[in-house]
Amino acid sequence: MTYLSLSRRWRPQTFEELVGQDHVTRTLANALKAGRIHHAYIFAGSRGVGKTSLARIMAKALNCEKGPTATPCGQCASCREITVSSAMDVIEIDGASNTGVDNIRELREHVAYRPARDRYKIYIIDEVHMLSTSAFNALLKTLEEPPPHVVFIFATTEAHKIPETIHSRCQRFDFALVPIPLIINRLRTLIQKENILAGPGSLELIAREAGGSLRDAESILDQVLAYRAGEVREEDILNILGIVDRITVISLMEAVIRAEAGRALTIVNEVYARGHHLPKFATQVLERFRDLLVQKILFPAAGAATEASSRPPEELVHLSPAELDELKRLGAEADLARVEAIIRILMSALEEIGRSPSARIVLELGLVRAAHSGEILSLERILTRIESLEKRLSNPGPGAPAPGPKRPEEAPAVIAKPSRPAAPESPAPSRKDGPTFLSFLRERRHFLADFLEILDPVGPDTSDLRISLSGNPILVEYARDSQNLISLSNLAEEFFGRPIRFVPTDVPRTAAPEGPTARREGSPLQVGGPAPREPEKPAPSDPAPALAPARNPAPLPESRATEPQSESDLDRHRKHETQNHPLVKEALEILGGELEIRLKKRTS
Repeated sequence: MTYLSLSRRWRPQTFEELVGQDHVTRTLANALKAGRIHHAYIFAGSRGVGKTSLARIMAKALNCEKGPTATPCGQCASCREITVSSAMDVIEIDGASNTGVDNIRELREHVAYRPARDRYKIYIIDEVHMLSTSAFNALLKTLEEPPPHVVFIFATTEAHKIPETIHSRCQRFDFALVPIPLIINRLRTLIQKENILAGPGSLELIAREAGGSLRDAESILDQVLAYRAGEVREEDILNILGIVDRITVISLMEAVIRAEAGRALTIVNEVYARGHHLPKFATQVLERFRDLLVQKILFPAAGAATEASSRPPEELVHLSPAELDELKRLGAEADLARVEAIIRILMSALEEIGRSPSARIVLELGLVRAAHSGEILSLERILTRIESLEKRLSNPGPGAPAPGPKRPEEAPAVIAKPSRPAAPESPAPSRKDGPTFLSFLRERRHFLADFLEILDPVGPDTSDLRISLSGNPILVEYARDSQNLISLSNLAEEFFGRPIRFVPTDVPRTAAPEGPTARREGSPLQVGGPAPREPEKPAPSDPAPALAPARNPAPLPESRATEPQSESDLDRHRKHETQNHPLVKEALEILGGELEIRLKKRTS
């Protein structure tokens, strides 16, 4: 007797025997009971999920001597002939080899004839999406108004290639992938009927490799039985299918999580030397990391849960208890963000492997990157450290300078020099004095609030204020722009309630422009309101440096009096002060990494 494969020998013969498609079988069975038989059906789904089997079961249900019925007898002549594919009134057509319009014309001619014996003439067209556009167009009229004795059943794995005009004339049923637990149960039923022994984990391995296709699982089982008759072993399945064993996969995962890149490369070399398919091995590793991700998402604190409650649903992760224990152990060594980063890197590597002539190099490079992914700060960690930095800056310790915001268009932050004490004077009852004005500037998020020095006491009649910019070349450039001082004067007028002009005292001397409007060399920069400035008031008798007249500023300290004379010196001076700024040092300490300073050229 000719040998029949397991998938053909144990093909489902009733609606109840079809595995994993309850939503389809229930609808069709109810339609048969109610007599609501449509003239055309589309069965769409992946390979090996039962489309052709259900088409034959439907043909039996329609042409059974006791039918139409949802439970065909399987004993009458019609049921037996359909089972062995010899029924004259059930015509099975391969759409891939009958794609032309002439084949459809021939079908249209035969449709007009009544069935030879049975109740319906049933046309089962497999892979119907392979028909040409002309063939589909030739079928439209017949499909829209077929004779009452004709039923069309179309099976396809690519339903999107079927024209919408065909879809609108048919009832479509989408077949789902068969879940792994149902495949395992089906395989267990088959080996019991065949009197075959199965080793631990063997059926689970076959079901995972089948990818949701029951026919693929049965074909793999048939191949394993040919390798070793009467018994199914996990090691035999690994050898036949070229699958890397579980211990190797877990060892590679452990090396990646522990950042042992050298060990990971050694494992890849061993797998390559054994002749395994590296893209398939990479897929195995990626799937196990995916299982680890699901485990950590569903049970972030699985260690505190019981063994039964910490098992993920079989629909999401179907692993043996030993494999789950290994995933839990690995999950304790890596947080969720790290696992997610590893998965993204491996997905990118797997995508690149398909385009690269050297799969080994791509896989090794991806594993090295994944092993060092723990050194890359995630977005959540960066945000957490920034929040910590903001809290520390908003609540500085005793003696720490209050931070001020830095506008993005300004030059890098510089070191704030300790301010010189102003002459003591009793503040006005309204507290409209220099320190309160600086606090007002800080609330307005003005970057000068931490570097500005008001040298004169503010009285009720004060209209001019001398300010010091700490001799810093960056702030001096800022003061040279009259619009900047006007903006500062407007804020002072808003605060004090009267016009205030600011006179910077430590702007370096520059060559005065020629002409009658030229400013005397060395005189302070004067910017104010529209009214002309009154003559300079004589300096107070107090010889303190803080109250020195604007025309004769006090000499700067030696460290501040030295200013860069060339553009390169100025750049180095800016970088040096930025690198040594306390806020910059504190940010580097919290965030880690290296500091890169890019100086923006200012245009006057």
